[in-house]
Amino acid sequence: MQWGHGFVEAGEVADLRCDLVGRGHRRIALVQSAHVHESVPGRRAGFRASRGRLGLGEDEAPVVILGADGPPDADAVAPDVPALLRWAVRQGSTALVVEVSTDAAEIRTAAVAAGLDVPGDLALVGLSGGPEQPRVSDLTELHIPRREMGQEAVRLLLRLLAAPQDAPLRSTLVCGLRTAATLGP
Repeated sequence: MQWGHGFVEAGEVADLRCDLVGRGHRRIALVQSAHVHESVPGRRAGFRASRGRLGLGEDEAPVVILGADGPPDADAVAPDVPALLRWAVRQGSTALVVEVSTDAAEIRTAAVAAGLDVPGDLALVGLSGGPEQPRVSDLTELHIPRREMGQEAVRLLLRLLAAPQDAPLRSTLVCGLRTAATLGP
């Protein structure tokens, strides 16, 4: 995994998909917000690449953009959370991997209000990794090792200052999955 703009890229999302398939999920959608200014195309690519490795089709593992506008490579666009839930139910989706964890919290609230059981009918996983936010503290989330990232950045900077000829320096940190109430079989 390489870090770009503080976000996890393709490999971690593909690994997450494998974990969900291992739990029995076959219809898993990646939900990205149209309102996030910082795009993470690597996640979309990793998600799509894992479809083939897992034997899933586009209809079983689409990329859905939440918001009015989506990029041209989106598989589907849902203008708002209620429309997203209607789409997910029609598609038979059993898990949503949601780019912005606060969106996942909003989706959970709307799903429960619509009579869906989370995680029984619909599992939710957030990707923004911010358990310190009260709204997302009980969501299953990708654990982004932010403190370790900072420590590693300082180590790399010190190495670079001592030996500039070694540039560029790269480092790999592993993300984990912080399981909580929104992940189920």
